[in-house]
Amino acid sequence: MEGHPADPLDRFYDMLTRKGRARPRRNVFGVAQKLYQAGIARPFDASTNDFNWRPAPLARQSQEKLVAEIKSLWQARMKAR
Repeated sequence: MEGHPADPLDRFYDMLTRKGRARPRRNVFGVAQKLYQAGIARPFDASTNDFNWRPAPLARQSQEKLVAEIKSLWQARMKAR
């Protein structure tokens, strides 16, 4: 849902979760399946030593963007001292 604004129901559920009135589902299998299908993650298999595997390009781009954003925030914080 990245890039899409939260609808009123999403915001309401987020508020209930923060106040401890609702608990998000713990569907680890479903999350893992979506990550595998998107090419962001892969199942761990100790019998294969595939060191050439790389995450999907979109995941890599998102990761690089996040790292750059963190570095920028850190540099701004250090300059403010």
